[in-house]
Parts: sequence; C-alpha cells; structure tokens
Amino acid sequence: MKRILLYMFLAAATLLNGCNGFLDEDNRSNIPASTFYTTSNGYKALLNATYSSLRDIYGSVPTIMLAGTDLYHVGWARGHTESPLGMYMTLNPTDRTVETFYSNCFAGIGLANTCLYYGETTEKTSILEQQKAEARFIRAYYYFLLVQHFGGVAVVTEMTNRPLLEFPRNTEAEVYDFIITELTDLRSALLARATGADYGHVDQRTVDFYLSKAYLTRGWTTGGSQDDFTKAKEYGIAAIAGESLMPNFGDTYSAVNYGWRNKEVFWSIIYSPESLERATTGNSQQSHFGGYLDGSPAGNKSTDGMFPLTLYGHYVFAKDIADPNNDTRYYSTYMENLYEHSMVYYDKTEAELASVPITYFYPPWWTVAYSDIPAWVAENPTQRSKTVIRQIDNPGNPDTDLATFQAASVKFADNSSVNYGYPTFRKFDCQGVTVFSNTSSFRDIDMARLNDAYLTVAEACIKLNDQATAATYINTVRERGIKADDAQRTITADQATIDFLLDERARELMGHYDRWQDLKRTGTLKARSLKYNLELQNDPNRFVGQDGNEKILRPIPQSAIDRNKANIEQNPGYPQ
Repeated sequence: MKRILLYMFLAAATLLNGCNGFLDEDNRSNIPASTFYTTSNGYKALLNATYSSLRDIYGSVPTIMLAGTDLYHVGWARGHTESPLGMYMTLNPTDRTVETFYSNCFAGIGLANTCLYYGETTEKTSILEQQKAEARFIRAYYYFLLVQHFGGVAVVTEMTNRPLLEFPRNTEAEVYDFIITELTDLRSALLARATGADYGHVDQRTVDFYLSKAYLTRGWTTGGSQDDFTKAKEYGIAAIAGESLMPNFGDTYSAVNYGWRNKEVFWSIIYSPESLERATTGNSQQSHFGGYLDGSPAGNKSTDGMFPLTLYGHYVFAKDIADPNNDTRYYSTYMENLYEHSMVYYDKTEAELASVPITYFYPPWWTVAYSDIPAWVAENPTQRSKTVIRQIDNPGNPDTDLATFQAASVKFADNSSVNYGYPTFRKFDCQGVTVFSNTSSFRDIDMARLNDAYLTVAEACIKLNDQATAATYINTVRERGIKADDAQRTITADQATIDFLLDERARELMGHYDRWQDLKRTGTLKARSLKYNLELQNDPNRFVGQDGNEKILRPIPQSAIDRNKANIEQNPGYPQ
C-alpha cells in the first residue's frame, strides 16, 4: 500500500515553526535545496517543516478522528459529521477526507525521510543526532496514525524525489514492529525533558508515552500478546515518572496567557501569533464542539458547530458519581453561562461576572431543574431576567431504558440547527484572538498529556487482569476532578472495566482528537456508537459493507491503489 510519493520536497525552505526553539527559516536565495539543507540553518528549516506537517492533520477539521463515535454528532455545519465517515454505510475508497488524511500522513513521512537523508551530509552540530531522532519520531508517529486507521501500510524509509510506482503493503504486525523498534532505538538521542526554549520538541517522556500507546494498541490486535500490555504499563509509568496531576483540572486548560503550556502537557503541536503567516492560519480547535454562536457582530469567538457533543457527552458526567455537581470537569469543559459574549468569561473576575447579564443559560438537569428556574432568575433579576434558558433534560439511564435515552437524544440534537442552541464548549478557548475566523486560534494542540498517561496505564492493567492497580490509576484522575465529599469519588477494583475506562477518558479528554482510535482499539466502536450516536439509529447494518464485512478499518484510497503497480488488497467492507 505504499502510496506513490511524488514529492520533491522544498526547493526553498519556508515552512514554519512553532515558537521558542522552533524558528522560521527561509531560503530566500537561489541556493539549491541540496546545498541549503547541508547547512545547520537549512537543516533546522527542514526539521521545522517536518514538525509543521502535523498542522495539516490537526489544524483544521479532524473529521476522521471524531465522526461516527459515541460523543460527537451532526452539528450546525451538517456536511462534516454527516459525511460517510460519520455514517459508515456510504463510506467508500473514493472518500476525499480519507484520501486527504492518507496523503497528508505520507507527505509527512516523506518530509521526515528527506530530513533523515540530509542528516547524513548536513553540517555537524551538537544537536544533530537529537534532530535526526525527532524526525524519526515524527515518521513513526505518522505510521502509528496510519496503522490504527488502515491496518497494514507500506513502510517507506528512504527519501524519494521521483515517482515510485510499486510499493508492496506491509502487514499490520510489521508496521507495529517498525513503530516500536524505531521509538525504542531513537529514545536515548532525545532530551529527557523539552523545556524552556526547547518546549514543543519531542523528548524522552513523549517517546515513553507513545511506546505505551503503541504497545497497548498492538496488544488489542489479533497479533498482540499479554507482554504488550506489560510493556504498555511499564512505558506509561515511565512517562508519568512520578509526576502528580495539577490540583485543578480547569487550570490545565487555561485560556489565559498561554496557560495551556503546563506540566501536564508532554508534547503539543505549537501555535503562536509569531509563527503564523496570517492571523487566520491558526487552528480551529476552539470552534468545533459547541453550538453555533452567530457572526462577528455578536462578539463571540468564531464557531462552526461541526462536532457538538451528543447527549451522552453530557450524561457521561452524571453517571458513576453520587452528585454530578461535584464533577468539576463538566464546568471546565462547558460554559454553563454565556454572558454578553463568550470571551467576557476570561476578561473579568468572578466577582465582576456576577453583574454581567447572562445571555444564555444551559443548565443540565442536575444543576437547575425546570421547577427551580424561576427561583434561579429571582436570585439576580438584573443579570438574569432576559436570559434565554436552554435546559438539558434528564434522559434517563440508557443501560435500563435505551429507547427513552435515544428519544431524549433526538430532542437534544434538534438544537444543533439553532443559533446558540448548544452549551458553549470552552475547554480549548484562546484568549487574545483578534480576528473572527474559525482558523485564528494560536492555542497549541495537545498530543500527549499526563492524565492520558494515567488512563493508558489503567487500561493496560485491566487487560492484565490487575483491576486493583487499574482502579488506583483511575482514582488518581478522579480525585483531581471530583470534589472530595462525593461518595463515589473513587472506585473499587470490580468497577475498573473497559467501559468505565472509556467513560473516564471521555470526561478527561473530551474534545481531544482520539475518540475514534480509542473505540476502535478497544473493540467498542460499533457497540458504543450505535447505542449513543443518534445518527446511526441503533442500526447495526450501518457498519456492514457490500462484501458482508464490517467497515471498522478505513478504506485504502482508490487513487493509491490505482497508481501502485503492486497488487494491493482493499480493506474488508469495501469494493475490491
């Protein structure tokens, strides 16, 4: 499946950076690339371009990682989650989103290979081996993305500057072997911790995190073993390295003054105003997950409403807990009160907000019931008398009355086509954005986080039948997010199941670009998506392809098959 790589990479290097240690470097002369890349500045520019390629995957609309899961459904911009990726039944090898993702991954691999090629001839510096290791990591990371979505793919390790017409497809097992061998080998050449001016560079802790993820994911495959889960646990613990979580969940996502760069973030895709070509070439993460908030005159952040949370995305905070009001993660994820505009929240103190009119109020059933709304208004009529209230109804328990839950889900989703119809999602807000655009955020996109590492270790322990240790790691996460007086703040060993773990991942990592991978890895994609995603209408046939196989893997793009002289077999569920 080695896609044809036609890329002549960077006749002149101008591609990007991030901030701090990532510097913009331009080859503004007529120096050939082969000469430019043999200088230390030219090589740095090439590595920066390799990092920058990740923006093509994560900077815009991550439909392939979110659509068709239990947490995200069709939003105001209906064309995205309503696409074949969200519906499965119509997904086919000519899908443009899949082809773009596939091509972008291989383009990033091509850049990494070019970086490694010139690494053999470029000017020798004290950090050259570290730079080469970073390029190898990015290449391995792209293969990790590809193998999760497509299964086996062709492993390309050499630079190519001409059309190559025959790439046999490696097996899934071979791709995992490549990823794990690469990460293990390159680790020692990296910084132990990338801090200060090096922030944003891959470091040893990042590699430990992804070794844990790679072993965990391979362990779930038919070729996996219990040793994979043992390794996943070991590397996850190495990534944690005894680091404790920050006391306040909300502080780890602070929108103010680069507050998102904190000790819980191992590695992220760096954005900053000085790194962007224009103010509208940032990322769109803050725009996706709430309702549409109208145009620029309203003063809100720009939103596209593409991936509003399903009702289950709210309900998940109310289950597994004695009093949902005690889970502080809900109120750090959603903005229950929308004041004069969405960014007022960050410009005023809590005391000052008490006198700011509330435009919209989105109370879930556990905070203010319908019968209590008059009393809520009466508490502060100056602030609340003109508030539009959009209550989130109690849907009941889907485990005992799925029909009632799904009916409530339909009613809840009806608000997706209404301006201000959904609670504002605030987790990825970016204070200081000056241009009204869906791609104007200069907030970093987190890739590897401490809370994720804790939950990865917990998942490995569940698969090792060590539920007691799994509960310990889950409880560390819950104790930070849930108030101490809640009777169900911690769980017992018998509660440490994969379903509970996936719910905990939802509560901690809502909005991160990994939900499809989580469900696919754990073999729960079909069951959870059919149950909680109303677009799929609880219809198991949605996953069944023309050949009778289920569409769990993505289709190999037809264009990649057509251009490859090797006889490439299409994935199950799709036309051969």
